[in-house]
Amino acid sequence: MGPVEGQLTYEKAPLPAERVDASDVPILVVEDDPDIRETLRSVLELEGHRVLCACQGLEGLHLLRKLGPRCVVILDLMMPVMSGEDFLRAVCDDEQLAGVPVVVLTAYTLHPPTLRGASAVLQKPIELGSLLELLDQLAADLGPAH
Repeated sequence: MGPVEGQLTYEKAPLPAERVDASDVPILVVEDDPDIRETLRSVLELEGHRVLCACQGLEGLHLLRKLGPRCVVILDLMMPVMSGEDFLRAVCDDEQLAGVPVVVLTAYTLHPPTLRGASAVLQKPIELGSLLELLDQLAADLGPAH
């Protein structure tokens, strides 16, 4: 998913019966490309999610520590200050955050086992419907809020 030419339009699809409404789980988008970051924010907010954004890994890690473990992260790999791989290592090494689901978005071909701590690795450009289904599943797996 790269910069979009022309006007981006998006219409929220009705929830199919089998789709879980996981809008109570915040989503943290950690992406340095402002076009991708804002497109993801817009789509996810239209879907009813609470979205927080960071433009690099260190900022994302600070936000994640404030949010706590009940959230889902969308993470780019190639970023300034702290890369996505360094972000994943820091999350895995933190007892309170180690179970946070992280969806990695990358333009590079990687094998998921090389990214310890990643719940999923999606190749850019991403298909929004698949991403939304994955996010709903990961959020539902966190269980109800306590």
